[in-house]
Amino acid sequence: MGFTNPYPSQHATGGATWIPDPTADVGGSSLPAPEPRLRLESVWPNPASGPAELVFHQVEAGPVRVEIVDVTGRMVAARAAGDLAAGRHTFRWDGRDRSGAAAAAGAYFVRVSGGGASVTRTILVVR
Repeated sequence: MGFTNPYPSQHATGGATWIPDPTADVGGSSLPAPEPRLRLESVWPNPASGPAELVFHQVEAGPVRVEIVDVTGRMVAARAAGDLAAGRHTFRWDGRDRSGAAAAAGAYFVRVSGGGASVTRTILVVR
């Protein structure tokens, strides 16, 4: 009776099957991972029934854009924050769309872009 490898994506060597262990330490670099260039630290309150604060951190100075997008991909609100210094920044979304009307209840995506990076978080609006 022969051995059939039940894991065809794994390597068979002779009569043995090598199963890679994704948790094994293979002697990689001990250097810490680089800090992300842009980090969206919080969206608060979440869920929100009115204004919400978005706190983000950027490593390098430069232009930043903040967008609120609905689940269909439609732009609800956007703001080019211009050139900002490196560090922590707060953006306040008043919960309104581009026409000034209160955004409908539902899920939205907060996207912060700058320095060649983009980060996204979900925010729920309740009415």
